[in-house]
Formats: sequence, structure tokens, C-alpha cells
Amino acid sequence: MLVAPKEGTILSLYLGVSDTAVSAVLLEDEVGVQHPIFYISHILLDTESRYPTLEKLALALLIAARKLRPYFQSHTIRVVTDQPLLKILHTPDVSGRLLKWSIELGEYDVRFVPRTAIKAQALADFVAEFSMTELPPPRAATNFWSLHVDGASGSQSQGAGILLTSPMGAVLHQAVTLQFKTTNNQAEYEALIAGLKFALSMAVKRIQVFSDSLLVVNQVNRTFETKDEVLKKYLHQAKSLIALFEDFSLTHVPREENKVADRLAKEGLPNSRRTQVFEKPSFECAETSSEERSPCWMDRILDYLKSGI
Repeated sequence: MLVAPKEGTILSLYLGVSDTAVSAVLLEDEVGVQHPIFYISHILLDTESRYPTLEKLALALLIAARKLRPYFQSHTIRVVTDQPLLKILHTPDVSGRLLKWSIELGEYDVRFVPRTAIKAQALADFVAEFSMTELPPPRAATNFWSLHVDGASGSQSQGAGILLTSPMGAVLHQAVTLQFKTTNNQAEYEALIAGLKFALSMAVKRIQVFSDSLLVVNQVNRTFETKDEVLKKYLHQAKSLIALFEDFSLTHVPREENKVADRLAKEGLPNSRRTQVFEKPSFECAETSSEERSPCWMDRILDYLKSGI
């Protein structure tokens, strides 16, 4: 039985995804009893069905906010989920689609809390009755992110490409322009170091890194000895960053399996809001500068997404 919420109460929202649909259940907690308020379901369009699972969850939240706008405007909404929705929505380097969704959701008081078991049997029955498909069980919590990196050094371009993928399939891109002369091996190290810093900024703890540089992979894994003095400095910095992860591996992959990072390293992201520009080698200056640009009305929004302030 659906109920009307009491004024000023905090409401909980459960999200569900499948291959063909997303759904959401809004409910009120009252002395340990969960009362369903509203249920919505949305059949995914062809393009939406190809979203990573994490983006489907974000889409479910957005659709719920649009369809249940009066509730979102007058109540604090607790989104109960075991996935890093907050992290993805509050990261400026995500896709333009997620950034737009984040800005739209920013007008509401939405909070994220870990998901445990659904307490009320009535709610479980409610979801089972109205869902087109069962809410999928959480993916095994390996919590391993994957990171593909590549560096490029040539007469036309010098840069680094980074492709960071979450355990749920959300993909983040980053490109770096190197404004100093490098060898190819140095550019590969710049890519690795920039990728590790990017992952750490996302609070990643367990990561699998892939690079097509056989030399860098074997030097980091101590298979090759490092004799070049400049590469020793790069290796030292890479090791200091690697030590900050709980689990880390670095694997060599063929260039064919690293095409996206390679393209980013060579072509960059011309439309990116945060194209990174490195003016000095990373071991000389820990602080890097962003590409210079004129102030924009989006700056305050991006600052909020970064810091929550």
C-alpha cells in the first residue's frame, strides 16, 4: 500500500537497473518500518541500454527526480546504494552527459548512504511485483579499477593519454599536453604518473594498470634495471605513488589493446574542460597547471562539483 509522506521527513530512494529498464522506489522510514510512497520504471532506449551500469543508476536517479519533483523539492532524499554514485556525479572529468545530470540534481538535497538489506518484506514484495526484472545482485566487490596509459613524444605532439574505468564500467578520460622536450620513455612515465595521480584523486585503492611500454612496465616491476638518471627520477616518483594503493599491478599490453589512451596522448581532448598542461617534468614539480583559459560561468559549478562547497 502506498502512503503519503509526513512533512519534513527524510525519504529513502532505492534504485534498480537491468539490461532493459531502470526503476526506483521512494519510501518513508518510520520506526524501523519502510512505507512505499511511489514506484517508477523507465524502459531504456537503445542508446541508454548501452550505458555502463553506473550511468544507468545515475539515469534512474535523474528520472526519479524529474517524475517525483515535488517530493525532491520538499524532502531530503537519501539514495540508498552500494555503488559510488556520489563520486562519479561530483567529478568534473566525467562525460558531458553526467555533468549535466549532476548540475540538474544539484538543486535538491540528495544524500547517498550505503545499501544494506531491504528491511521491510512489504517493500521487497512491492519491488518484486512491479519490476519488469529483478533488481540485480551487486557485482562481486573486487573494487579493482583499470587504468590504461600511454605517452607520445614526437615532432607533432608530446602528451599523455589516460583511460580510467571503474569496477562498474564507468569510463573517465584525461589528456595531458607536455610543454617540454621528452623522449618516448619519459613520456610513457609521465602518462603512468599522471594516471596514478588521477586514480588517487578518485580515491581509488585497488587498481590494475596497463601500458604498452615494455621498458616502463619492466622497470616498475623490477625486471629491468634502470640506469638512465632521468628515468630513475621518474621511477622513484612512480613508486612513491604506487605505495599509496592497497593493491596494484602493472601489465604490458600490445599497442592494439591501448588505442584509446594512445589517441588521447597524440590528439588530446580539444573540447575538454580540464585539459592538463605540464610545463615541467613531473618529478621537478608536483603541482601542475591547467590549460589557461578565460573565466567562465561554469567555474563556480565545477568548483562545487570538486569540493562540494
